[in-house]
Amino acid sequence: MSRIRDVFFRLAPSQNLDDTRENQEGALAEFAALRNEVVHALAVQQTIFALQLTSAGAVYTFALASPSRTRLLLILPFTSYALCARYSSAHFGTLAIGRYIRDVLSPRVPGGLLWEAWQERQPRPIGFVGWVSPQFVTFLGPGMIALIWTFPAVFLKTSGLGVPAKVWFGLLWVAAFIVTNMNVSITWRTTARRREIDKGGSRLSTLH
Repeated sequence: MSRIRDVFFRLAPSQNLDDTRENQEGALAEFAALRNEVVHALAVQQTIFALQLTSAGAVYTFALASPSRTRLLLILPFTSYALCARYSSAHFGTLAIGRYIRDVLSPRVPGGLLWEAWQERQPRPIGFVGWVSPQFVTFLGPGMIALIWTFPAVFLKTSGLGVPAKVWFGLLWVAAFIVTNMNVSITWRTTARRREIDKGGSRLSTLH
């Protein structure tokens, strides 16, 4: 009986060591897979950003070529909202992956996976970018300008629209206005994390 117990105690540490090694290797493999997902999400964001610029430029070029096409600009608040929502989905997905790496995977690896925590603490060289983000110009600018530009062509007497068409375009304009406000909320939330990091970084810099 004592011999069996001795064998058990000799095997137990090695078994625990193997389990620990497998746990670490599993965490590292999962980390690598998640980093690939982050890279893919960033590529999606870049594609959406470029598509928004291209589509907005194309619509403005076509609509402003003739005064009769001005009201076609009302499509921009809707397309901008759709692309911004997809952009923010990828953004929040990367934030969730970062939290998972920091809170779940990092404790399973000796020394931790410090990249996510270190990156979050780094302020941008240009601190105001978090407050005046290019996303505001890219995703909000085209829709807001479209609303202002089309207002006379929809609501003023000089629009030349009949009553049914005026009612229809008026409802479309109001819907575009609502969607644009929703877009403001999404863009503000998407850039909120960057502002928090920049604010924290500026606070730390004043202490040193």
